[in-house]
Amino acid sequence: MNANQISDLLDLSSSDSFDEVYSSDEYVLQDSDSNNSDKIIEDSDADVEITDNDWNSDINTMPKLFDFTGNSGLQYTLSTKNPLDYFNLFFDDNIMNNIVTWVNLRANTLKSLGVRKHSNLSNWKNIDVYELKKFIGLTLLMGIHKLPTIHLYWSKSEIDYHPIYGQTLSRNRYETILRCLCFYEPSTTDKSDRLHKINNVLGPIISNIQTKRYPKECLSLDESMLLWRGRLSFRQYIPSKALKYGIKCFELCTDDGFILDLIIYKGTGTDSRGVTFGIVNKLMKNYFGQGHTLYMDNYYNSV
Repeated sequence: MNANQISDLLDLSSSDSFDEVYSSDEYVLQDSDSNNSDKIIEDSDADVEITDNDWNSDINTMPKLFDFTGNSGLQYTLSTKNPLDYFNLFFDDNIMNNIVTWVNLRANTLKSLGVRKHSNLSNWKNIDVYELKKFIGLTLLMGIHKLPTIHLYWSKSEIDYHPIYGQTLSRNRYETILRCLCFYEPSTTDKSDRLHKINNVLGPIISNIQTKRYPKECLSLDESMLLWRGRLSFRQYIPSKALKYGIKCFELCTDDGFILDLIIYKGTGTDSRGVTFGIVNKLMKNYFGQGHTLYMDNYYNSV
């Protein structure tokens, strides 16, 4: 089509005249006007009608590109299968002993700096793994049995009273352990990492999860917000969300909600090839080549 023909088309003022001019033999696309690889579409192809019968909602009819070859399930034999055994599988003795060491170190350091006579720290006694598990157990229970303040869990009122808290740990002991809770060695930790206070625990737990339990075929990658309104350099504020303040996490989960790996968004240090590429590549690095099906939203479409 030359310049004069284009000008004639632009001057058309009615659809009838447009159809009349454009349907003439003068405007038929010739083979020379297209690439050799292009194909001319016949009129009969344009008249094909799509009916409701051509759509299928049965996902089982979708083509399967890869076969799943992973050995899913627990990769470790348990003598018994009670909840505590599964907890010990992921929070192993090495992790628990390290936490005990760090908590006792912090408590004794604070005590050496000087405390008031009636402070709970003045009578501090070092904890052991058994007492640490009591503390963790009560903390997990508080996530299910929610009350406005910690004091209410030890309340003797008829409305709030629950005997398990007082029978497990006293309120003063629980609050003192909470104050001294620590997951790192201050003198040997690289403080340039914004997550240096939790990396020594988070890393081994994730490693245990990945080595001791292999997922099924379907995996999901999505974001979550850990609620937090305190002072934190990488705290996120998203005004469009109902929960506006928090710590943003990218999580790789199984189809039954089990978290396999996560990335806590620190604001810096993303992959040079793009944020989304770095997220997917890091979270999926242990599951490539096994035929997994990964479900993601449109945020990761550029991968």
